[in-house]
Amino acid sequence: NAPLWFQKEAFLKQDFACDAYVNDLRRYVPLETLNTELNNYLSDINHELVDLLNKDYTDFVNLSAKLVDVDGAVMRMRAPLVELQSKLKIVREDTSSALRAVIHTANVLAKVEKLLAELKTEEETS
Repeated sequence: NAPLWFQKEAFLKQDFACDAYVNDLRRYVPLETLNTELNNYLSDINHELVDLLNKDYTDFVNLSAKLVDVDGAVMRMRAPLVELQSKLKIVREDTSSALRAVIHTANVLAKVEKLLAELKTEEETS
């Protein structure tokens, strides 16, 4: 029903940019015509949406009934998650402290090895 230049698939592309789309088409198509086709397409999409909702209306209405206990489930999960978060914070702090100690020890060890190497060199030259 739409003209050949009006490609509905363009709207589904990941990199769709409306400014680029309009600028591309306005070279070949008057803006009024493009506006009419876009409004027609919008109307078609709205009709499809209404048809889909009407088709699955019972499931759509029951969806809210199924979601009634979601708040309760979230509240039940909140306390264990907060406790886990607290434990992970302690583990992270302990791990950071241990890592700092290892880095410090490695630095001290590198300095000792350097001093030993210098001492060995001095002994060999004496």
